[in-house]
Amino acid sequence: LEGKEEREEVAASTASTAVAMDDDDDDDVVLDVVPDSTDPVVERKRRAIQSLSLYMLKLSIVQGLLGSLSVLLLRRWAPDFILTSDPAVRRNLLVLLPHIAAQMALVSVTLVTEALAIGGGRFKWLAGGTTASSVVAVIKLRGAVDLVDIWNGGIVALFVGRLVTASLAVMDMNGLFRWREMKRKNING
Repeated sequence: LEGKEEREEVAASTASTAVAMDDDDDDDVVLDVVPDSTDPVVERKRRAIQSLSLYMLKLSIVQGLLGSLSVLLLRRWAPDFILTSDPAVRRNLLVLLPHIAAQMALVSVTLVTEALAIGGGRFKWLAGGTTASSVVAVIKLRGAVDLVDIWNGGIVALFVGRLVTASLAVMDMNGLFRWREMKRKNING
């Protein structure tokens, strides 16, 4: 990266570090700098974080779609040296592959969104989301009778729940929930 892009990348990492401190209950360190600041440096950092978040999410969608295409091509080609030559296992895999392909974009976006949330220090969001979505996934899995039910029920529930909470965490990191910061600042005086 050169010039402006490099400065934005550095600003994004600096800003996400500062924002990450907010989630560690060290309110007075960050709250004087972050909420509704008119400081151009803070605003540039905030825009850089938003830009990086959108860029990574777009790439994750492309990655997921390419993964889906790869799995669908693998199913169509179905080489013995990759899938297996055992007819029963092969039959189950060929039935399952379209379901896995359909979920590739979901999994890709979820993992990248979680990585962004981790970079912003939003561990509490992720812990809560993973716990809640795991409970829902277990409930869905209790009714599963085959591999397709497992993938379409439990796995999808797990990743949708994680994506929702990771997305909320990234939105928080990008300032969507500034009212939280203002409330903390008002409480701390």
